[in-house]
Amino acid sequence: DEPIAVRSQDLRRLTRHALSQVLGLDREALLVEPLGYRGNGFEGVLDPRGLAATSLSGTFQVMSIPLSVRRVLTQALDAVGVELEQMISSVKASATWLLDASSRGLREGAVASESARVLLIDLGGCCTDLGFLEQGRLRRTATLAWGSASILEAVASQARLTREQVLAASLEGCGSQKPAVRQLVERQTQMLREGIRAYLQECHVPDQVIV
Repeated sequence: DEPIAVRSQDLRRLTRHALSQVLGLDREALLVEPLGYRGNGFEGVLDPRGLAATSLSGTFQVMSIPLSVRRVLTQALDAVGVELEQMISSVKASATWLLDASSRGLREGAVASESARVLLIDLGGCCTDLGFLEQGRLRRTATLAWGSASILEAVASQARLTREQVLAASLEGCGSQKPAVRQLVERQTQMLREGIRAYLQECHVPDQVIV
């Protein structure tokens, strides 16, 4: 029961235990991010190494994929002679690149410091990924069922346009000369705004937003 200093191997052991609790046999972890550790006299500490405690627990964010997906990707890459080295979530990859670029001074306007709160918005075709960085760590992620394909499908089905017509109309966006298209694009944009607003209710106000 004597307090001892927390070591790096203690954190690694706790991470392995967390994964064993949440991962199914058919899934692989893409992201394991500690959100905070708790011990005697401290709570929510991101790096408790050196602090004394008789017990240690932590809260982790875990993202995973089915092993069947990994097998399909591995086979597809093998077919073209490329080896799969690592799989990582797009938000984590973007966050890692931004922090590395900031530390090397490669990108003006990137993450100013690891203490900054940064909201990452990764716009895709079928979905939009959100990530919130704080103190250099990816604290929270979410995925919105919204993307460029959502706009195309909504405009095509509701405005009754061909694929060629909807592609041209969607590029005009909210400035479209067609009232029906303009209203549909504005409605889709409002859906994205509402999704981001709801996400931020669970986070602090960010210092930066990077899309």
